[in-house]
This record gives sequence, structure tokens and C-alpha cells, in this order.
Amino acid sequence: MVRETGSKTAGAIHLSHSQVQELTQLTVWAAVALADMLVLEHGVAVELKWPNDLVLQGRKLAGVMAETRSGLTLAVVGIGMNVLSTADDRPHELNNRAVSLL
Repeated sequence: MVRETGSKTAGAIHLSHSQVQELTQLTVWAAVALADMLVLEHGVAVELKWPNDLVLQGRKLAGVMAETRSGLTLAVVGIGMNVLSTADDRPHELNNRAVSLL
């Protein structure tokens, strides 16, 4: 699922997995995969602010979160990334802390 709201893009991936121990690392895996994709596909090198933020030019570009439910082998990975936002799209207090991909 991908949802676009103005200049932000958010998505979620539903995964089924039987090894719950590995699911606790899913947020980090997804953040690393997103960082790798940005470099390989778009030439954009980001830094990871552990465990779940991607930072570009010292400001937050994206966030990743994985959630599981106790007793279930289902995880949802959510990714939110500022893609086309401008300073006018964000609250003034976030302009020094957030950045957009384009």
C-alpha cells in the first residue's frame, strides 16, 4: 500500500514470518534496504540515525517502523518519506530538522 498526502509518501508492507526473533530487527533491515535503494536507484547517499531514521544533509528524510503483535507471526513495516515537500509545507519549527528528497 502506498499513500500520497500532499508532498509526503507513506507505505506499508505486510509480512508473514515464523521467526519472531528476526522480526525485532525488521525496522533496521528495512531502513538499511531503503538507504541502499536511494543510493543505487537515485544516487542519494543518506545516513542512518539508528534505529529507524534516514537523514540527508543533517535533516530527517524518512522514518521506518516495524510492528508485530504478541503471539502472531505477522509484521507490518511502515515507511514514511518526504519526497516533494518544501519549507512552506512543513511547520516552521521543523524546517531545520526535516528535508525532502526532491
